[in-house]
Amino acid sequence: MVGLMNLRGLKFNIVNTGMLPLLIGIGVDYGVYTVHRWISEGKGLKSIRPTVESTGRAVSLAALTTMIGFGSVILCKWRGLSMMGSTLTMGIGLWLDRGDRIPSGDPQGHRTDQGPEGRGSAIIRRTLIIHSR
Repeated sequence: MVGLMNLRGLKFNIVNTGMLPLLIGIGVDYGVYTVHRWISEGKGLKSIRPTVESTGRAVSLAALTTMIGFGSVILCKWRGLSMMGSTLTMGIGLWLDRGDRIPSGDPQGHRTDQGPEGRGSAIIRRTLIIHSR
């Protein structure tokens, strides 16, 4: 995200620096929701599919609506608030876009196991497989 901020010409300031912990917190929340559902489903390999199909979709939809909300702040006339909206929208968008590529171990970031559940669900599936061992 920091690299993309540099490419877009966004400089770090007090507002953007404060948004990084917020993005980490949002990502942790989404992970907690998913793992809690997986544990309630039975914590095995067979419970991964129902978890991804239900909670994975819900978390992706929550992230999209959060992006829409923060994206509307970009239209503000005050530059600091506009940069905050841009930073948060970009961060959550990158979480959705890159979330299923980063843990694959593939340096080019190819999606190796994107299923019918859609984008963002492969990281959830991979995480739950690792923890079920």
